[in-house]
Amino acid sequence: MNDPLEAGPAQDREDLRNARLVYRQLAQRHFLLAFQPVIDGHEPSRVLYHESLLRHDGPDLGFNPIAALERRNAMGLLDRSVLTSVITTLEQHPHLHLGCNLSAQSASDGPAWQPLWARLRQRPELAARLVLEITESAAPADPARTLAFIAQAQALGCRLAIDDFGAGFASLAFVRQARPDILKVDRGYLHRARESRSEGQVFHHLVRLCQGLAPQVVVEGVEDEQDHERALATGAVWMQGFYFARPSLQSPVAGCRVLLEG
Repeated sequence: MNDPLEAGPAQDREDLRNARLVYRQLAQRHFLLAFQPVIDGHEPSRVLYHESLLRHDGPDLGFNPIAALERRNAMGLLDRSVLTSVITTLEQHPHLHLGCNLSAQSASDGPAWQPLWARLRQRPELAARLVLEITESAAPADPARTLAFIAQAQALGCRLAIDDFGAGFASLAFVRQARPDILKVDRGYLHRARESRSEGQVFHHLVRLCQGLAPQVVVEGVEDEQDHERALATGAVWMQGFYFARPSLQSPVAGCRVLLEG
């Protein structure tokens, strides 16, 4: 198998340079996690879990590290580093529930994931407090292997979420096969619902569709009272956005920063 960080005649040099820079910064512990709650829109004090969001702690890179790595098909190491840090945080705080973003590109049932699966297998109560959010910004390298990855994670007791549903590569057929525990409606549908009645109907119907595909649905991008009311009108319960809380670099429990383990 080719190393995604090795140059080749057809590879884009800028993306290669950027990908190498990301992993140097990771080794030097310049990445950390921010946390944003997913809350009950009827009872905002009730939190489903906190999503863990990657942040860079240093001079501006000048590019999106996720996009650069996905173009190189080189997300695996970063995703495993994020999940390692999230699992460690869950071990330290037994009442915390956290979500962890994983690229569909790296979500495959391969040997590199086995040490993390072993940690979760030994701690089923910890796995039950972990939500794995599969992002849609890149297509799965192998949908069948991604489905096997999802099945193994759920068998360990983790909940599985499809992030930004409706805006990426996840097809309806894939979602039906994956049988996620949570579907997160891409923020763009709510924001476009502000513009016209027809866009509002699209948003309403998409939320209803999601409610038939997963036990829990999250409306993303709730930024003001009008967004909140639109989301409630669809029958949605779980919501996420600046209206309730912005991402915080402080751990939800300990109030300290969580650096990625490089």
